[in-house]
Amino acid sequence: MNYLLPLLLLLALTGCSTTKKEDKLKNEITQRLFDLWDKTIGDSVSDSKTASIANKKVELKRPFELAIYFKQPDKKEDWRWTREDKVFLQNKLDDNKNIVKRSFELINTAGTEDIKALRTMAAQQGADALLIVQGKAEVESNLNAAGLSYVVLVPTLFANGNTVTSAFVTQAVLWDVRDSVVHLGSETEGEWKMKRPLFFKQEERAINKAKEESLLHLEEQLTKQATERWKG
Repeated sequence: MNYLLPLLLLLALTGCSTTKKEDKLKNEITQRLFDLWDKTIGDSVSDSKTASIANKKVELKRPFELAIYFKQPDKKEDWRWTREDKVFLQNKLDDNKNIVKRSFELINTAGTEDIKALRTMAAQQGADALLIVQGKAEVESNLNAAGLSYVVLVPTLFANGNTVTSAFVTQAVLWDVRDSVVHLGSETEGEWKMKRPLFFKQEERAINKAKEESLLHLEEQLTKQATERWKG
């Protein structure tokens, strides 16, 4: 039993520093997401060499018909845009009746994600503007103070010794279907943290919770920008 005293001391020290380490982890995850965004997603949205941000020469009639395209992640990713995600954002945007007449999900008939082609398809389907929504997720798990109980053979099925931290970044850009004009755009972040047994991390659930929070913030930001841009 001589090993118990140093083990308990280690447990106490770990407990004191857990919150600080978890906060640092969340910051690191978020920073990596934004770094990944610049490398993988930023380039694909950009048509930006020709895009004019908030160009007043090209104005949307209001209320306008809005097509929404949800760009799905690579197959290796552990998440997808769900029907619930799409309906949530659609319903929230439709609440702004003085700005959005009707929103609908874009049907990608050409099987391409080239922005010019997506804008053309949106116009063909009756939209005045196209909102492209895409995201990036990351999740990490680390032993917390309770994880030290594994050393003394407390069943890993029951001890919540694993802290699962997830972060999700969502980006949405509103394109005019006629020209390479970006009317508005936003990038929002969601976070989720939970403690789980080592063998039941539920990383997919953690990602979905962070995604839900990010989408909620996105809708708020888009509504705020649209209201400020098209007052009255």
